[in-house]
Amino acid sequence: MKKYILLFSLTFAAFFAVCFAGQAGKNAVAKVNVVDIVPKTVENSVICTGKVENTEDGKVYAPSASVLKKIYVAEGDKVQAGQKLMELSSTASQTRQASINSYEDARKAYSSYLSSSSASQAGDEEAVGSENSTETLTSPVSGTVTSISASQSGSYISPSKPAV
Repeated sequence: MKKYILLFSLTFAAFFAVCFAGQAGKNAVAKVNVVDIVPKTVENSVICTGKVENTEDGKVYAPSASVLKKIYVAEGDKVQAGQKLMELSSTASQTRQASINSYEDARKAYSSYLSSSSASQAGDEEAVGSENSTETLTSPVSGTVTSISASQSGSYISPSKPAV
C-alpha cells in the first residue's frame, strides 16, 4: 500500500508540475527594445584603391611625317583649347623639294630634252611652294601637357605616335 500512495503522490506532483509550468511561461513578459525611426539622408560611397585617370585625354598627332621646327610648350604647362603647341615642317614637302632639285640638275644636263617640259616643271615648283608652309599643331582640349615626344628643333615626329 505504501507503494501505491508513493506512486499516486509522484503522479499527482508530476501532473501539478506540468499544468502550472505552462501557466508560468504564459505570464512571463518578453523584454523588447524600442527604437525611434528618424528620417536621415543616405549617402552612397565606394572605397577602392587604384589610379585616377583623365577621361578627356587630348592626344595630338602630326598629320604626316614631320620635322619639329619650333615648340611652344613644355611638360607640365597648362594649355587652353586651340593654343599653339608646336610648328612642324612636313618631310613630304622636303622629299618633293629634293626631287625637284634633282629634276633641275637633270634639266641643266639635258637642256635639249627639257625644253618641251618646262611648263610641267613650273607647276611642280608652285605645288612645293604651297606644301612647304609650316603646319601648326594646336591643343584640342584645355589641360596640362603630360608628355612631348620631341624636345628639340629638328627632331623627327611620326604620325603614328602622339606628338604631345
